[in-house]
Amino acid sequence: MRTPMHGMMGASSLLMESDLTNEQNELAQIIEELGKILSQVINDILDYSNLASGFLTVTATISVPDIISAVVRAAQVTLPPSFVLEAEAMRAFPKNVESDPFRFRQVLQNIVSNAVKITEQGSIRIITKISAEDDTSYTLLTEVINTGIGVPSPALDTLFTPFAPSNAVAKQYQGTGLGLSIYKGLVEFMGGSIEFRPNQDKGSTFWSTTKLAKITPIPVAPSPTQQPSTKLTDIALTKQILVVEDNLIKSNHHSETIKGLRNAR
Repeated sequence: MRTPMHGMMGASSLLMESDLTNEQNELAQIIEELGKILSQVINDILDYSNLASGFLTVTATISVPDIISAVVRAAQVTLPPSFVLEAEAMRAFPKNVESDPFRFRQVLQNIVSNAVKITEQGSIRIITKISAEDDTSYTLLTEVINTGIGVPSPALDTLFTPFAPSNAVAKQYQGTGLGLSIYKGLVEFMGGSIEFRPNQDKGSTFWSTTKLAKITPIPVAPSPTQQPSTKLTDIALTKQILVVEDNLIKSNHHSETIKGLRNAR
């Protein structure tokens, strides 16, 4: 589904760069804007399908401050100069932690993006801190606070329900109504939760928790008494190697490498 969509988007971009009349350029812009909306719909549906079928997350070392900085930089490009987007993170943030960096960024980036869409003017603040800790993990608390239109009371019960966008939000942008339900599923896969609360003055706050596994630092191995290359040349003299390669250039390269090991003595 994504491949033909990307092809169409690429073709529309090339079309807009060509010599068009004002009317043709306007129509090309409409195609590009509608293509972006349809692309987001496709992404939402595929992501929700993956959640429903139960996909596996990828665990790796994660730098939360770096991800937050990247999300803020990406969002600031689309904001007017008067709009305030700021991030606050604890100074001494744990370094040796693991989670799913791609999914964490996906959740944060989309929640910030949604906050931007429903906040015509004002500010958005991202606050991250460690809210709990045990022997094996940290609990990361992330809050995205906006001064936007908020969420009407009738929509609160279905805010994270698939295909049930609030009327107030639906008026601001088009979508499938899958966004928040996808983010909820992603956060739960990472061992956390996501919730919403209205602000007292204006706007709303979406906050989520994420489990960050502690990593035990691996001790540095002592330097070997014998260089690996020396060991390899010693072993090469007592072994026979059969190299099967149908590419002549690669075959010659392998032959020269083996000869080099033999001549190293």
